[in-house]
Amino acid sequence: MPPRAPIGGVPLFDSADGVTLLSPEVDAPGYWVGAPALWLDEDALYLSVRWRRPLDRGRGWKSEIFRLRDIATLEPVWACTADQFDTESVERSALVRIPGGAWRYYVSYVDPSDRRWRIDLLEADDLTALDPAQRIPVLDAANTFSEGVKDPVVLLLDGLFYLFAGYGPRDGVADGATREQLHGTGNVFTTGLVDHPTGLWVSADGRRFGFERDVVTPGKGWDANVTRVSTVMPTDAGFLIYYDGRTTQGDVYEDRTGMVFSQDLGTTVRHSDDGPLLQGHAGTRCLRYLDYAVLGDSLFYVYETSTATGAHELRASRARLQ
Repeated sequence: MPPRAPIGGVPLFDSADGVTLLSPEVDAPGYWVGAPALWLDEDALYLSVRWRRPLDRGRGWKSEIFRLRDIATLEPVWACTADQFDTESVERSALVRIPGGAWRYYVSYVDPSDRRWRIDLLEADDLTALDPAQRIPVLDAANTFSEGVKDPVVLLLDGLFYLFAGYGPRDGVADGATREQLHGTGNVFTTGLVDHPTGLWVSADGRRFGFERDVVTPGKGWDANVTRVSTVMPTDAGFLIYYDGRTTQGDVYEDRTGMVFSQDLGTTVRHSDDGPLLQGHAGTRCLRYLDYAVLGDSLFYVYETSTATGAHELRASRARLQ
């Protein structure tokens, strides 16, 4: 039997039983396809992914949106490259459609002005019309009082936009750390010199967000440095909040998945202090950027996971609901 979440009766999965949706350009270390985000619309299921190459060959060089016709068939809809943002790297983006209205695409990328991560918004009535040149600033290092903010997860709830994003609070920077040490690589979150919790920002219009609270903060073991929310699953009992965790000591980029529970998106109860809830089946056993959609009587999960050769592929699993 597949493992189950410790509360709510939500079925999980074994990644060894999953199927590969997308393979990296090269099955070698540093080549990834993943950071998925799903959106179930009236007519189809849509999937956003990030394509990545090694650090010296372009890093996160493209974001792409697909329409899933029959789960196994991915139809390209739209794509943008890092060059269109004048950035050295893009990462996970959140895809949302306002009920009966426009599409919104929250993109995280390295700000070329200071090499800190930020999140901007693209908006259009049709997905094919999303235009990076018309991007709207949403969150950056200045307005989050942080060393950077990235990897948004957006939940529409009771007419409000709930945006969860990993960030580096300034009071979580290691003593004595210099700007060059933090931002010389353009990725402060791999240095281990700043804590990497997930914060929650809320907005009435999806553009101007106010900070509410930290939702998941680093623990004392396998997730001692990074706790980056990957998806939020509403249930009858409350919210299951899945997150990517790591120590950043020998496991950079090879996160695994933990979970906390919250009844009100305020206080949380941790359910994976002793170890990850989900991990991959090959290579480093990385399993990160989990997302899901409810399809009929089952949950359709997508996630980025390591291959035996050290690359990362996009994989999917289905689990039947009770």
